[in-house]
Amino acid sequence: MPARRSRRFLGQLVGAVALLAYCFAIGETKPFTVAADAATAVPLGLLLVLLVLQRARRRAVPQALARRAPPRAVPNAVAWLAVAIGVVAWELANLFSAPRSAHPTISSLLDKAEASTPGRALLCLAWLLFGWWLATR
Repeated sequence: MPARRSRRFLGQLVGAVALLAYCFAIGETKPFTVAADAATAVPLGLLLVLLVLQRARRRAVPQALARRAPPRAVPNAVAWLAVAIGVVAWELANLFSAPRSAHPTISSLLDKAEASTPGRALLCLAWLLFGWWLATR
C-alpha cells in the first residue's frame, strides 16, 4: 500500500509541475494570437476527454452503489445567477462612475496582472483550476 501511495503522489507531483510549466508557456504567448488560442484549446480538449472518461466510469458503477446526492439544479442555478447579476451590476456601476481610477472594472484590475508572464501564468492556473472544480462538482 505505501508503494501505491508514493506512486500516486509522484504522479500528482509530476502533473502539478507539468501544469505549472504549461501555464508559464501560455503566459509567454502574446494574447489574441493563433499560438495563444491553440494553447488555450489544449486544456479544454483534455478536460473534455477526462470528463467523458469519468462519466463512463460512473456509469459502470451500479446506481445503488453510487450514493449520489439528489440533484440540486434549481438552487445551484439561482446561486450562479445571483453571482452573475452581482458581477454585472458591479461592472456597470464602476464603468459609469467617475473617476475611473477610483472605480476600476475587472478588466482594468487584471491589466497589471496580465502585463507580466508570471501574472498571466498565475491567471491561467487559476482559470484551469476553477474550470476543473466546476467540471467535477
